[in-house]
Amino acid sequence: MRLRNRTRIISVICLLFWSIAYGQSDSLVYRIPSSSLADISMITVPDGFVQATNFNGYLNSKLGSSIIMTLIENVDSPAMDDAWEQDPSRTFVSRDSLTTTNGYNVFMYKEETQAQIAGKTEFIKIFQYTVFIGSGEKVLWLSISHSADIDELLQKGIMNTIMNADLTPGI
Repeated sequence: MRLRNRTRIISVICLLFWSIAYGQSDSLVYRIPSSSLADISMITVPDGFVQATNFNGYLNSKLGSSIIMTLIENVDSPAMDDAWEQDPSRTFVSRDSLTTTNGYNVFMYKEETQAQIAGKTEFIKIFQYTVFIGSGEKVLWLSISHSADIDELLQKGIMNTIMNADLTPGI
């Protein structure tokens, strides 16, 4: 009789601990990043740039420069750190961590690559800026490309665009 009571008590205790250990809901929430077209009003571009018709962003055809915009949700900008390492065709130039005038974190990489001029055999040096702006749930990804010859000319305008980005346009 004692053995049967002990067995019942042990069974109840085991069931109690089982339900405590395995009956809990998982408190971890997995966020899956997603990308979409960014609202082009999130940035103010330098003079000479116009809204592109064949990609989401801006183009300055006179200078041969472009700004491509993508919005990534469910990710924070530090998670995008070291993204430049994914393209071996580019040479790393610099990396900066900044804070915009609106308080967003910025991770910015400047890289060098070469591009062939259409219909010619010569190559020109291109600078590529990969910029991640955001905090919390949204990151604005800017991909800015232009000829190395005009880097000094565009540097101030590009930094102004980055530093004044607003991830909540119209609010």
